[in-house]
Amino acid sequence: MSLKNFDDVKESGLSTLSKIDPMESTRISIYGSGGHGCFGGIEQPVKQGSMKDILPGIDLTGFDQTAPDHSKGWEHTWNKVKDFFGYHGETIGDHVKDKVVDDMKNSKDPAEQKKYQEYQEEQKKLDKYNEEKAQWGLQANINAKFPEAPNCPIHDEVDKRVQNAEQKIANDVRAHMTPAELKALDKATKEYEDGVREAHTIHNPMGTGEGFKQPPPPGEALKDYWYRIKVASEDYSGH
Repeated sequence: MSLKNFDDVKESGLSTLSKIDPMESTRISIYGSGGHGCFGGIEQPVKQGSMKDILPGIDLTGFDQTAPDHSKGWEHTWNKVKDFFGYHGETIGDHVKDKVVDDMKNSKDPAEQKKYQEYQEEQKKLDKYNEEKAQWGLQANINAKFPEAPNCPIHDEVDKRVQNAEQKIANDVRAHMTPAELKALDKATKEYEDGVREAHTIHNPMGTGEGFKQPPPPGEALKDYWYRIKVASEDYSGH
């Protein structure tokens, strides 16, 4: 599994968030796994109902890290309270997406401005859809019909731009790493992915007494890479 194959996922046309271990007893989605390098790509589709919404997920790319909190005063205190209760705020990937959307909003190109207006209209439809999903969950019965997700082509395009931006950030980060650092990163990533997958695998589904194990912590090389991704992403997004 080599980081050199990071971009190969473009040829597969598959969503990395939907690539689940084929073993039925494995209850986990590992972002970026799937045979195209350690990360396999970092596509983040907006389509509702993906396996990411159902299974616990482990991010290997670093873009799911909680973004630095630059708030002050009461807002900063409130964010700390939410952190304490397990609510995590914006991620590094969210900040990258904010930059992509802002670039569309502030573009002088009329075509881009039109897309931004359509993006806003699509967001209203998505908000309504999410409200309907919540209501469905409260009043679901045998006759209840699950809400139909709206078609949001501009959101799909924004997600593709975010994917490209994140891939460029990752490529730039790796370009400034030595061969020894890249080799250590490959090794640490595979060890972490294998360890997490093993921790979430029940080898005897019909038996008793076997539960999920505590996932291993990421190795130092992987943590160092995630830190570099965080710094580079914040520089890109201007946060």
